[in-house]
Amino acid sequence: MRNFSFDSLKLICAILVIFIHTPQPKIYENYITPLLNCAVPIFFMISGFFTYGKNDIKHTIHKRITQLLTIFCIVFIFYFLFFIIVKGKSSLEHLSILLSYNFILLNTVPYSMHLWYIAAYIYVLLIILVVEKYNLYKWLFYITPILLLTGLTIGKYNEILLGNCFPPTYTRNFLFTGLPFFTLGMIIKKIKQLPNIYVSCFLCILFYIIGIIEVSNIKGSGAYWLSSIFLSLSIFILFINIKQVKNNIFSRVGREYSLYIYLLHFIIAIAITQLSNTLSYLSYFSALITLLLTLILIYVLRKLKIIGKII
Repeated sequence: MRNFSFDSLKLICAILVIFIHTPQPKIYENYITPLLNCAVPIFFMISGFFTYGKNDIKHTIHKRITQLLTIFCIVFIFYFLFFIIVKGKSSLEHLSILLSYNFILLNTVPYSMHLWYIAAYIYVLLIILVVEKYNLYKWLFYITPILLLTGLTIGKYNEILLGNCFPPTYTRNFLFTGLPFFTLGMIIKKIKQLPNIYVSCFLCILFYIIGIIEVSNIKGSGAYWLSSIFLSLSIFILFINIKQVKNNIFSRVGREYSLYIYLLHFIIAIAITQLSNTLSYLSYFSALITLLLTLILIYVLRKLKIIGKII
């Protein structure tokens, strides 16, 4: 029986990503940041959870890579043309990033920075193909804590531990975010006895509180804090335990719209951010306005049959 709670969780994560890319009032920024930092890790965990153990895993991964490459190219061209129209030929200089290590190794995407997730996802799936071919799952599970700790060391804790500040792209990529969290999803699928709903709920509260403390006191660059790892795991396990057996508006929108929300919200977020620079009070509603306009955009594109055929 399908657990629709995963679809609802996808929608929640897509909404959290919108909060990341829109301006938020300083008054509650520290209180929502621990949750915001869980959005992309949970997306990767969901993917790993549903990939592990498939009988036709090679076929599934090949098909998914093809879909992601198509999506990446189409959406990248869309944002590229948007920036050319808005900013003119001067923005062409950013194309050079595609030939640099920033794109090739760190998944940095010009014109549409949020597409790093798609690029990282493709890299992760290619790695999993190798892992599957040579049955390297045990080694993958072993190196996951090392990747996470390295990500913390050169990420949020880089100034404390190394006395240096690295760009956030050093950890926001396939190696230190995509692969370890994808693998955590696989590990959770492998574990037969997970914490129950009460324990997982308690852990969510505990690591959320720890997250607020970390966000308030640790200002290094990077994709996640230590609490982000455990809070992401706790939220994911909580939704496994919820076991939503009936489809509702949340799960339906999450299943059908979450990917499109992630891909298309950014263009609206750019406009809302520009308005917020002039109308400061708009920051209180920027994420919700962006979500509403993105849903309208997706609805129109579906009616025009652009979504479904092209994306």
